[in-house]
Amino acid sequence: MINKIYSTLIDNIDLDSISTQCASINNEVNNNLFNKPQNYKINDNTPFGTRVSDFYNIFCYPSAELNFLFNSIKKFFYSSPIDNSQLYYIKGWVNFYNKGQSLGWHKHWGKENSYHGFFCVNSNISFTEYKFYDGEIIKVDSQDGLLVFSRSNTNFHRTSECSDDSPRITIGFDIHPYQDIKNKTNKWVPTDNWVSL
Repeated sequence: MINKIYSTLIDNIDLDSISTQCASINNEVNNNLFNKPQNYKINDNTPFGTRVSDFYNIFCYPSAELNFLFNSIKKFFYSSPIDNSQLYYIKGWVNFYNKGQSLGWHKHWGKENSYHGFFCVNSNISFTEYKFYDGEIIKVDSQDGLLVFSRSNTNFHRTSECSDDSPRITIGFDIHPYQDIKNKTNKWVPTDNWVSL
Protein backbone atom coordinates (compact mmCIF):
# COMPACT_ATOMS: atom_id res chain seq x y z
CA MET A 1 0.00 0.00 0.00
CA ILE A 2 1.16 3.50 -0.85
CA ASN A 3 -0.27 6.39 1.19
CA LYS A 4 -3.92 6.88 0.05
CA ILE A 5 -3.49 4.30 -2.71
CA TYR A 6 -3.97 0.54 -2.36
CA SER A 7 -1.87 -1.68 -4.61
CA THR A 8 -0.85 -5.30 -5.00
CA LEU A 9 0.85 -7.44 -7.60
CA ILE A 10 -1.16 -10.30 -9.12
CA ASP A 11 1.58 -12.61 -10.32
CA ASN A 12 -0.41 -15.79 -10.99
CA ILE A 13 -2.49 -14.45 -13.89
CA ASP A 14 -2.04 -15.17 -17.61
CA LEU A 15 -1.16 -11.69 -18.89
CA ASP A 16 -0.70 -12.92 -22.48
CA SER A 17 -4.27 -14.28 -22.50
CA ILE A 18 -5.70 -11.08 -20.99
CA SER A 19 -3.69 -8.97 -23.44
CA THR A 20 -5.16 -10.92 -26.37
CA GLN A 21 -8.67 -10.59 -24.93
CA CYS A 22 -8.21 -6.85 -24.35
CA ALA A 23 -7.09 -6.40 -27.97
CA SER A 24 -10.16 -8.34 -29.15
CA ILE A 25 -12.52 -6.35 -26.92
CA ASN A 26 -10.86 -3.10 -28.00
CA ASN A 27 -11.47 -4.03 -31.66
CA GLU A 28 -15.08 -4.96 -30.91
CA VAL A 29 -15.64 -1.67 -29.09
CA ASN A 30 -14.03 0.31 -31.92
CA ASN A 31 -16.15 -1.48 -34.54
CA ASN A 32 -19.48 -1.40 -32.71
CA LEU A 33 -19.52 1.73 -30.57
CA PHE A 34 -18.11 4.26 -33.04
CA ASN A 35 -21.47 6.07 -33.25
CA LYS A 36 -21.93 6.44 -29.49
CA PRO A 37 -21.45 9.82 -27.83
CA GLN A 38 -17.97 10.12 -26.40
CA ASN A 39 -18.78 11.69 -23.03
CA TYR A 40 -15.48 10.59 -21.53
CA LYS A 41 -13.23 12.48 -23.91
CA ILE A 42 -10.41 13.88 -21.78
CA ASN A 43 -8.19 15.01 -24.63
CA ASP A 44 -7.65 14.17 -28.28
CA ASN A 45 -5.16 11.45 -27.33
CA THR A 46 -7.61 9.51 -25.14
CA PRO A 47 -8.07 5.90 -26.33
CA PHE A 48 -11.48 5.25 -27.91
CA GLY A 49 -12.35 2.34 -25.59
CA THR A 50 -11.93 4.75 -22.67
CA ARG A 51 -14.06 7.45 -24.32
CA VAL A 52 -17.02 5.08 -24.66
CA SER A 53 -16.57 3.25 -21.35
CA ASP A 54 -20.16 4.12 -20.36
CA PHE A 55 -21.43 1.64 -22.96
CA TYR A 56 -19.80 -1.65 -21.97
CA ASN A 57 -18.40 -3.57 -19.02
CA ILE A 58 -15.31 -5.74 -19.60
CA PHE A 59 -16.28 -7.94 -16.64
CA CYS A 60 -19.39 -9.08 -18.52
CA TYR A 61 -17.33 -10.76 -21.24
CA PRO A 62 -17.11 -14.57 -20.87
CA SER A 63 -13.46 -15.27 -20.05
CA ALA A 64 -11.75 -17.43 -17.44
CA GLU A 65 -8.87 -14.94 -17.07
CA LEU A 66 -11.14 -11.89 -16.78
CA ASN A 67 -13.18 -13.81 -14.20
CA PHE A 68 -9.93 -14.58 -12.33
CA LEU A 69 -9.02 -10.88 -12.46
CA PHE A 70 -12.52 -9.95 -11.25
CA ASN A 71 -12.19 -12.30 -8.27
CA SER A 72 -8.66 -11.01 -7.55
CA ILE A 73 -9.99 -7.43 -7.49
CA LYS A 74 -12.87 -8.53 -5.26
CA LYS A 75 -10.57 -10.32 -2.81
CA PHE A 76 -8.08 -7.45 -2.60
CA PHE A 77 -10.85 -4.83 -2.38
CA TYR A 78 -12.63 -6.53 0.53
CA SER A 79 -9.32 -7.16 2.35
CA SER A 80 -8.57 -3.40 2.24
CA PRO A 81 -9.85 -0.88 4.83
CA ILE A 82 -13.21 -0.13 3.22
CA ASP A 83 -16.79 -0.09 4.52
CA ASN A 84 -17.56 -3.83 4.29
CA SER A 85 -21.17 -3.35 5.35
CA GLN A 86 -22.18 -2.22 1.85
CA LEU A 87 -22.93 -4.09 -1.35
CA TYR A 88 -20.53 -2.86 -4.05
CA TYR A 89 -20.77 -3.03 -7.84
CA ILE A 90 -17.97 -2.85 -10.41
CA LYS A 91 -17.74 -1.62 -14.01
CA GLY A 92 -14.59 -1.99 -16.08
CA TRP A 93 -13.24 -1.01 -19.49
CA VAL A 94 -10.14 -1.37 -21.66
CA ASN A 95 -7.58 1.42 -21.85
CA PHE A 96 -5.69 0.56 -25.05
CA TYR A 97 -3.06 3.26 -25.58
CA ASN A 98 -1.17 3.42 -28.86
CA LYS A 99 2.04 5.40 -29.20
CA GLY A 100 1.39 9.06 -28.35
CA GLN A 101 -1.87 8.43 -26.46
CA SER A 102 -2.48 9.31 -22.82
CA LEU A 103 -5.15 10.39 -20.35
CA GLY A 104 -4.99 13.93 -19.00
CA TRP A 105 -5.95 15.01 -15.49
CA HIS A 106 -9.42 13.76 -14.63
CA LYS A 107 -11.48 12.37 -11.77
CA HIS A 108 -14.24 9.81 -11.43
CA TRP A 109 -17.68 10.45 -10.01
CA GLY A 110 -18.74 9.10 -6.69
CA LYS A 111 -19.24 9.76 -3.04
CA GLU A 112 -17.18 8.78 -0.01
CA ASN A 113 -17.35 5.00 -0.54
CA SER A 114 -16.69 5.06 -4.29
CA TYR A 115 -13.41 3.87 -5.80
CA HIS A 116 -11.49 3.90 -9.05
CA GLY A 117 -8.67 1.60 -10.04
CA PHE A 118 -6.68 -0.03 -12.80
CA PHE A 119 -4.86 -3.24 -13.61
CA CYS A 120 -1.70 -3.19 -15.75
CA VAL A 121 -1.76 -5.78 -18.55
CA ASN A 122 1.06 -4.47 -20.76
CA SER A 123 2.45 -1.40 -19.05
CA ASN A 124 5.58 -0.62 -21.09
CA ILE A 125 7.50 2.21 -19.45
CA SER A 126 4.67 4.28 -18.01
CA PHE A 127 3.16 5.70 -14.84
CA THR A 128 -0.04 7.05 -13.34
CA GLU A 129 0.12 10.22 -11.31
CA TYR A 130 -2.36 11.14 -8.56
CA LYS A 131 -3.03 14.68 -7.35
CA PHE A 132 -4.92 14.61 -4.04
CA TYR A 133 -7.14 17.42 -2.83
CA ASP A 134 -4.74 18.11 0.04
CA GLY A 135 -2.03 18.95 -2.54
CA GLU A 136 -0.04 15.73 -2.31
CA ILE A 137 1.10 14.23 -5.64
CA ILE A 138 1.95 10.52 -5.84
CA LYS A 139 3.48 8.82 -8.88
CA VAL A 140 2.78 5.10 -9.36
CA ASP A 141 5.16 3.39 -11.77
CA SER A 142 3.38 0.81 -13.92
CA GLN A 143 4.28 -2.85 -13.74
CA ASP A 144 2.61 -5.75 -15.51
CA GLY A 145 0.23 -7.43 -13.07
CA LEU A 146 -0.08 -4.36 -10.82
CA LEU A 147 -3.54 -3.74 -9.34
CA VAL A 148 -4.22 -0.26 -7.91
CA PHE A 149 -7.25 1.51 -6.48
CA SER A 150 -8.08 4.66 -4.52
CA ARG A 151 -11.15 6.60 -3.43
CA SER A 152 -12.84 8.39 -6.32
CA ASN A 153 -13.71 11.51 -4.34
CA THR A 154 -10.18 12.37 -3.17
CA ASN A 155 -8.06 12.88 -6.28
CA PHE A 156 -7.43 13.71 -9.88
CA HIS A 157 -5.15 11.40 -11.84
CA ARG A 158 -3.53 11.07 -15.26
CA THR A 159 -1.38 8.64 -17.23
CA SER A 160 1.89 9.19 -18.95
CA GLU A 161 2.02 9.21 -22.73
CA CYS A 162 2.60 5.82 -24.36
CA SER A 163 6.07 6.10 -25.86
CA ASP A 164 6.48 2.51 -27.02
CA ASP A 165 5.54 1.01 -30.40
CA SER A 166 3.61 -1.75 -28.62
CA PRO A 167 0.36 -0.64 -26.94
CA ARG A 168 0.06 0.14 -23.25
CA ILE A 169 -2.92 -1.92 -22.05
CA THR A 170 -4.69 -1.45 -18.75
CA ILE A 171 -8.13 -2.32 -17.44
CA GLY A 172 -9.77 0.59 -15.64
CA PHE A 173 -12.65 0.12 -13.22
CA ASP A 174 -15.03 1.96 -10.90
CA ILE A 175 -16.48 0.42 -7.74
CA HIS A 176 -19.58 1.99 -6.16
CA PRO A 177 -21.99 1.12 -3.38
CA TYR A 178 -25.39 -0.12 -4.57
CA GLN A 179 -27.26 2.98 -3.38
CA ASP A 180 -25.10 5.19 -5.62
CA ILE A 181 -25.80 3.23 -8.82
CA LYS A 182 -29.23 1.64 -8.23
CA ASN A 183 -30.86 3.94 -10.81
CA LYS A 184 -28.08 3.53 -13.39
CA THR A 185 -28.06 1.17 -16.36
CA ASN A 186 -27.37 -2.56 -16.03
CA LYS A 187 -23.65 -2.49 -16.84
CA TRP A 188 -22.68 -2.98 -13.18
CA VAL A 189 -21.67 -6.35 -11.72
CA PRO A 190 -22.10 -6.96 -7.97
CA THR A 191 -18.72 -7.57 -6.34
CA ASP A 192 -20.13 -9.78 -3.61
CA ASN A 193 -21.89 -12.49 -5.61
CA TRP A 194 -20.33 -13.01 -9.05
CA VAL A 195 -21.15 -16.54 -10.16
CA SER A 196 -19.26 -18.42 -12.87
CA LEU A 197 -21.44 -20.84 -14.81
